[in-house]
Amino acid sequence: MFCGKCGCNIPAGSAVCPACGSTAGAVGYGGKKKPSKSKYIIIAAAAAVAVIALVVVLLGLRGSPEDTAENFLDALYGGSGEDVYDAMGTDVFYGIFVSEGDWDDDEYNDSKRSEIDDWDEICEWYQENCEETCGYDWSYEIEIVRSKQLTNSELNEWEANFEEYYGVTIEIDDGYEVKYKVSVEGEDGDNSEKDSVTVLKVDGKWVIW
Repeated sequence: MFCGKCGCNIPAGSAVCPACGSTAGAVGYGGKKKPSKSKYIIIAAAAAVAVIALVVVLLGLRGSPEDTAENFLDALYGGSGEDVYDAMGTDVFYGIFVSEGDWDDDEYNDSKRSEIDDWDEICEWYQENCEETCGYDWSYEIEIVRSKQLTNSELNEWEANFEEYYGVTIEIDDGYEVKYKVSVEGEDGDNSEKDSVTVLKVDGKWVIW
């Protein structure tokens, strides 16, 4: 045991502490039991789990071109126009128009509302078509087939096209062509779609334009 006053080790059977003379019986430091090694191991393991969880969350926030493409398709087949707008990161581009002085707040809000309304119609068409083809109780599965990184010349071409059509200069840091397959099945049949979508990194975020 350990002396509750000075912390020295008291030999078994001793009535007093050999170091300070205090009466034996107070175990541990300051009257508390000395923490066991297993307790330290548990604390260290819990800390390690917390660190791993934080890393996973941060990586998830960063996202990837594949995640962006999958989120877009998920919104298209199972969501609404607003879901598609968010999944595509359209606000990144619209924010450029505002920061460059091309749009004021009213123009931004009108354009956003119009964009969401257009995607609402497209989502409705996709989902109704799936129901007509595969039956009322249909489901879908998204598979990312392959991702191909764009070359610098292809990124430059995207920047040039954006400036030509919209009169605004953007800087694209990276880009991928993401090939995908969406399989839809239901009690009345099944269907599939294969295509690709271009995902660009603008202002540190993966977006689709």
